[in-house]
Amino acid sequence: MAAFDGERGEFRFAFGVSDDGAIERARGAATATATAAATAVPAEEIDARDVARRARDDPATWSGTYETHGDVEVVRSAHGTTASTLEGCPEDADVVRGVYEGGLKAWECARDLAAHVGTAAFDVDGLVDAAGGRVRAMELGAGQAGPGLAAARRLGARCETLTLTDYNRDVVEEVTAPNALATFALMESEGEATPGRLRLLCGDWSGYDAFVEADGVDLLLTSESIYDASQYGSLCAFIAHALSPRGVCLLAAKSYYFGVGGGTNAFASYCETYFGALRVERVKTISDGKSNVREILAIRKISEQ
Repeated sequence: MAAFDGERGEFRFAFGVSDDGAIERARGAATATATAAATAVPAEEIDARDVARRARDDPATWSGTYETHGDVEVVRSAHGTTASTLEGCPEDADVVRGVYEGGLKAWECARDLAAHVGTAAFDVDGLVDAAGGRVRAMELGAGQAGPGLAAARRLGARCETLTLTDYNRDVVEEVTAPNALATFALMESEGEATPGRLRLLCGDWSGYDAFVEADGVDLLLTSESIYDASQYGSLCAFIAHALSPRGVCLLAAKSYYFGVGGGTNAFASYCETYFGALRVERVKTISDGKSNVREILAIRKISEQ
């Protein structure tokens, strides 16, 4: 059961530039990457029906708040109500390498990407036509899942599958899945069709190819996922594996991440240099004078024709 308040202030479940240095660091990180892979959280699929069932049986009350992204509205968890079991990683934590990858926060570039797919600036009809009428959508590192849920509202019944992922299982179960279920309830309350199927994955994305078939994603969304240059290889490999020939990956990130060396410039160069089957286009640049320049990139497979 979903409850919507009269003032629409709360949602409640009531169940009872090319950086060659960064590229070289990515290439030269073989040992570190191998070590990380050995200790990374294995990828696994979470039964979305089981998550929904447990949410209904849980006597605790989950609360959410409305967020508007472009022309659409989604529901996300209210601050302080989530991730009670993510030991050592409070909601205001940023990243703990190999333990927690920031999924509790709604990051700046995630909002940029959600706003982009939530408006007419993103050609949903063109994507649907290219995908043959039904879109298989996926968000990598979804966390609060703003971009994925904004896309779901734009696509409606034309979304065949929505796959949401995060490094941490707790984040998926306590944040990502409830946000999706709440947004679907909102869609249904307004007479909109929801995606045909919701899939949930957790763990390191280097193992997601075991759950996602080759060419099996038409719309791939990811944000703030390229701050660590040592992960470019595994990220590009998954994009090349999962993206359908006429699909698009939209990536939102900062042009440069100070202190760690990653960013859109380094990633675009790495992607096109070491994965020749992929091409990168800059779609949008956001500069407000208050923070780092941010960009949205579109990544597509190069046609063999």
